Amino acid sequence: MRLFIIKILDDFQEKFAKVENYHQAVKTLYNWLTDQQVDQVLLNQANDGDDRGQQTWKLLLSTLDEVDQLIGDKKIQPKRFFANSKRRFCRCQFLRYSCQP
Repeated sequence: MRLFIIKILDDFQEKFAKVENYHQAVKTLYNWLTDQQVDQVLLNQANDGDDRGQQTWKLLLSTLDEVDQLIGDKKIQPKRFFANSKRRFCRCQFLRYSCQP
């Protein structure tokens, strides 16, 4: 699941380049993920008895919410945002997936 999310984050970078602060970044990323129906894919996976996707979605939403609350108005550097997000997401151990492609 992490590899799936990491790939769509890579693909999303072009659309993300126009944001100016973390609030816009969080909103843009969330909207894009839901437009791609990532939330539905993960919910369907949970309905099949595998809750790792749902855990991943909750972790992502929690992280985005914290970013928005703590530094929402700060100016953003999109490349740094993605590099930091990938690095933090790759550290999650509960999923048992490799972060390496």
